[in-house]
Amino acid sequence: MVLKLSDSEDELLQCCDENGNPTVGHLRAGVHKDPVAIWHITTAIFVVSPEGMVLCSKRAENLSQSPGRWQMAFGGHVKYGQTPLTCAIEELEEEIGLKTPPEDLYFLDTLKNPNKKHFVWMYALLFNGKKSDLKFNDGEIVSAQWRDKLEALQEGQKNPKNWASLCYLDIQDKITQWLKTK
Repeated sequence: MVLKLSDSEDELLQCCDENGNPTVGHLRAGVHKDPVAIWHITTAIFVVSPEGMVLCSKRAENLSQSPGRWQMAFGGHVKYGQTPLTCAIEELEEEIGLKTPPEDLYFLDTLKNPNKKHFVWMYALLFNGKKSDLKFNDGEIVSAQWRDKLEALQEGQKNPKNWASLCYLDIQDKITQWLKTK
């Protein structure tokens, strides 16, 4: 049974143990207390062009997490009872207006982030459309641009206060190898 609560701080998130095994749900407000003490699951989806460019987006200033920062991935927190794949599909529709079938998402890896107590399930999506095809309706994104993956990573490492998420070299390599099969 999935519980739905209206306020985002009252949203029940899928939590896990330190090995990434799903456990019980906890409220977002409790999960994000400082210091973060509860492991939970998130998703990151790298939207890439056939040429290997990544769609970077700038977060709105009014967001509670990473306001005004650029990010190389779309995604979010997995709700209690939800799978990471279902979350990734939901986040793409919510954040950029793409209805994506599960088979279009390519699983890259799972990253364990002990600082934020996240297990991040990472996916790639090949996008053949135009940026104008995307709809930034939920107010989270104020700008988006195609960027070279390596250049965006280098900029993010040089100016980390301006970036919320990056795509590191090992994941960039996996994306590049996957694109060769397309």
